[in-house]
Amino acid sequence: MAIYHYFPNKRAVLEAATVELMESIYEPTGQGEWQVELLRLCNSYLILLHNHTGLLETMLSMSEGGPAEIFISRYQAVVSPLNLTDSDMKDALDLLVDYLHGFALAVHCNEGTSQLTVDMARGPIKFYVDALAVKSQRTG
Repeated sequence: MAIYHYFPNKRAVLEAATVELMESIYEPTGQGEWQVELLRLCNSYLILLHNHTGLLETMLSMSEGGPAEIFISRYQAVVSPLNLTDSDMKDALDLLVDYLHGFALAVHCNEGTSQLTVDMARGPIKFYVDALAVKSQRTG
């Protein structure tokens, strides 16, 4: 009962825990190449989702802000050197997040088998990073 002194209900506890967990994903340093930083951010996010069953479902059921803003701000910090338009930035973010969430759900659905692992996302994410680099060169 003591926890409900600080939180009005179970949902609020879950949301606070979700935000706290999201704070642990890779935080870009701005010191390295953006491609490496983005790969690290994506990998840490997938590992977090893999290690905490139900986290993605909790995040997706939350209102705007909170944990999503953590990923978005870190993503924007990584790709800011690309000088993408706001529209391209949004489209690129939406595409990446949809892929990461889909992959995380697929891994979760295949637990107990060795068919899917977080490491298997490296190739597609690298492909995305390469495509983003080409896009930025065309607009830059």
